[in-house]
Amino acid sequence: MWHVFCLLLIMFIVSGCDTVRYFSADRSDKEKREQLEKERLDWQIKYAETQYRAGEIDRATYNRIRRQHGLAPAN
Repeated sequence: MWHVFCLLLIMFIVSGCDTVRYFSADRSDKEKREQLEKERLDWQIKYAETQYRAGEIDRATYNRIRRQHGLAPAN
């Protein structure tokens, strides 16, 4: 039982409060929903850039992600 509790505690800490805030947000407020979606898209772009710089994804994959978000491909 102690192992399960520790595992759940670690998962909660690692997942971060942004995930909880995203899922618990009031979806009826259009402006807040749009803001959360914009923040999520910004995070996806930053995460893809981090993966590209770390060598986890290649340039073609990084450029595909950028194009999906309406950005020009990186040189």
